[in-house]
Amino acid sequence: MTLTDGFDKKIIAKVVIQSVITASVVTLIFLFFGPALLAFMGITIEDFMIAGGILLGVLSLTDILTGEKKRRQTASDSESLGVVPLGVPLLSGPALITTTI
Repeated sequence: MTLTDGFDKKIIAKVVIQSVITASVVTLIFLFFGPALLAFMGITIEDFMIAGGILLGVLSLTDILTGEKKRRQTASDSESLGVVPLGVPLLSGPALITTTI
């Protein structure tokens, strides 16, 4: 909610739709191609789980230690807000991707 604070309802609806579509596409890609992609790169499921947990931990610690999140102020800045950080990694993060694989 803090990322979209001050936006018009129309822009917030656009960000929500964009984030859900992004999360769905990423999840479907990993559903069909995830095991092959990880095998090609030599990454096990356990490695992926650990790396994803570390990534989310670092992002969370950054938010906690700085005391404030980066905020988007204009409608033009909201173009990628639905993709990162809302679509990936918040909606379709390491836990969902690992479960899907």
